[in-house]
Amino acid sequence: MKKTIVLLTLILSTVTFFSFTTNTDTKAPKVAIVNYYEQDLKLKELITSIEKQDKVAIIYFYADWCGPCKRFKKSFKSNLVKEALANAVFIKINVDEDVEKQSVYANYGINVIPTFIKTNPNAEVIAEITSGEWDEDIPKNISKVMDSFINTDRYHK
Repeated sequence: MKKTIVLLTLILSTVTFFSFTTNTDTKAPKVAIVNYYEQDLKLKELITSIEKQDKVAIIYFYADWCGPCKRFKKSFKSNLVKEALANAVFIKINVDEDVEKQSVYANYGINVIPTFIKTNPNAEVIAEITSGEWDEDIPKNISKVMDSFINTDRYHK
């Protein structure tokens, strides 16, 4: 009986240890996302306010039905992705919502989603990528491309 209790305690301790040590999601910062439709600011003003916080403004065009968009959002649970996106604030624009603001995606000539655009303070395109930049929608691939996109000039035009 004692051996059984000791064995069960050891098993439970091991399971508890691994569940705490493998879940590191709390260590990485949360991905910063701003819904454009909930803002009273114009796009240029919003970009300027983000850059004043020493963050990179990324316009993120998506749709709720879009498979790659869903997988990108799901990747936010990964520490690799959270760390890659730490220096950015995403301004998300749903291409299917709000007829008045859909001119934003038309102005940028968006024809593939998801599309990510890095701009200067005048909302002019510096760099643009789509989810086609990474091979498979897994955190390792997404984090590598997004880190380079946000923190370097590799994708600059």
